[in-house]
Parts: sequence; structure tokens; C-alpha cells
Amino acid sequence: MSGAMVSEPSSRYIAKVPPGISNCQTYRFSHQIARAISTSSSLRSNEGHGLEQGSLIYQGPATSLVKGVKFFSLSTSVLTLGILPLIFSQAGNNTLNYIGGLFAVVIFVTPVLLHTISRTYVTKLYYNSHRDTYSAFTLTLFLRDRLTEFAPSDIEVPGVANLFTTFKVRGKALLVDPAAFPNPNDYNHLMGYDKFEQFNPEDIVKKIEKEKESQQKE
Repeated sequence: MSGAMVSEPSSRYIAKVPPGISNCQTYRFSHQIARAISTSSSLRSNEGHGLEQGSLIYQGPATSLVKGVKFFSLSTSVLTLGILPLIFSQAGNNTLNYIGGLFAVVIFVTPVLLHTISRTYVTKLYYNSHRDTYSAFTLTLFLRDRLTEFAPSDIEVPGVANLFTTFKVRGKALLVDPAAFPNPNDYNHLMGYDKFEQFNPEDIVKKIEKEKESQQKE
């Protein structure tokens, strides 16, 4: 024998297959185990991400409508971008070029205008009770989620009511629908309404009497 001797792999690295099971069945079984491990890892990752953000306390009731309108506007703009060169190439009249340019401006300004109006709209709001922090999601111009994390101390309630602003976080305006909170206490805690002390008239009278007594003794 001219070839080098090939040593057999150690038995501790070879999985023992029960008798009566074919190689195909062994491969399928191994594949199922690998899928189960990857699925459990993914679930653990998602659970950790959810624990970091906390529990979902609010979902914007108009989220689907906002996404639909913005998607329609963006798709129309993209379609117009592909058609405009053809229109300008075939339009030999200056009037047609002017109308086409005006039409293009309107088409491309519409998505920006819609984004300006809806950029403050909160689609989802999470609350982490352990850290007392919030995670708010809004939509970008291209319908991607934008995360804003903040604490109650970062919230500023404007003195004048605004149609597109419920509260501000470090100067950034956010809009929520108070009626869409399943638990009204979550909205009260968000806005800081639960911090107001409930004064008892009897306690106030007792404090005044104590102050009078202390002044008379002096």
C-alpha cells in the first residue's frame, strides 16, 4: 500500500445512531434539532428586546391609514419619476414643459408635506416599569420605524394645545390619542397627571391651626 494511512476519527466525535434508522432519517432529525435551536435563540433574543422596551401600552389607531397614505404618495412619486423624462422628451412646447415641471413639483412635495404632518404621530409606545422609561416609535419619510427613548423627566407638556403635539421630548414633538390607551392610568402617568397631590380640606385646616398655635406661643 503506497498511500498514507488515514486515521479513523475518534469515536467521541461520532454521534451514535440507533439501529434501524437510515442516514436520511438521521439527517432530517439533525436538521430539526438545528431549527429548534435557532428558533429558541431567536425567541430569547426577541424576549430580551421586549424586556428592554417594556410592555406595549399604546398603539396608534390611525397607523394603518398613515402608512397607506404615505405609501401611496411615495409610490406615485416614484412612478412619476420614471414617466417624467418621457414626457419632457416628447413635449416640444414650452407650455407643456412648464405644466410638466409644475406637476413634478407637486408630486414630489406631497410626500414631504405628508411626512411633516405625520412625523409626530406615535404608532407604538412601550413602557418599562423597572426603569420607568418609555420607547416611542414614529415613521420616517420612507416608512421605517424611528425609536425615541425617554424618561418622564424628559417630557414637557405644552401650555398651549397643538393639533399635532401632545407632549415634547427634549424639544421633539410627539402625538398620541388619549382615548386609545387601554389603561387610562398609563396616559396619566405619561403626562404626569398622577403626580398631583390630592389635598384633603381637613388636613389643610389642621395645618393652619397648628401654624396659628405656633405663632401664638412665640
